Amino acid sequence: MTISIHRNTEPVDIVAEFESFEPEAYYATEWEKEQNILTIGYGDTQSGKLTITEEEAREDLKERLEDLDDMLVDVIDVSLRKNERTAIISLVDNIGIGAFKRSRALQALNNGDFEEFHNQAFSEENGWVNQNGKPLKGLVRRRETEGNLFNLA
Repeated sequence: MTISIHRNTEPVDIVAEFESFEPEAYYATEWEKEQNILTIGYGDTQSGKLTITEEEAREDLKERLEDLDDMLVDVIDVSLRKNERTAIISLVDNIGIGAFKRSRALQALNNGDFEEFHNQAFSEENGWVNQNGKPLKGLVRRRETEGNLFNLA
């Protein structure tokens, strides 16, 4: 899977590419099954819906990412270009706002150290690519795409 990225890539396009559409609710992981957290649409774990059309799922995703963008306004202290913000929205949609707020990546970003932010957020060594202590190929690809988008001039 390779998504074509450019400075005007929208968050909904990146997340939809990596989350894939699922019309019926399912348990994405064993942990989510144990916690009774269902996923539907494009990675939605909050709506409680059991079925959804692709059009509805895309609209729900767009609203979810707009809400997330609003939350990031209170967390990020530096000015960002559109592509940087889009990469961060995709990242935080995947890892959660709480993990992002507590992260070294956010500290580096707010200190204006964009290189260290990129290293902490997107690299295979330090970024959010592991599940149960092991890198997942899908997360490695997603972080690579987000990192490439973040670095677009």
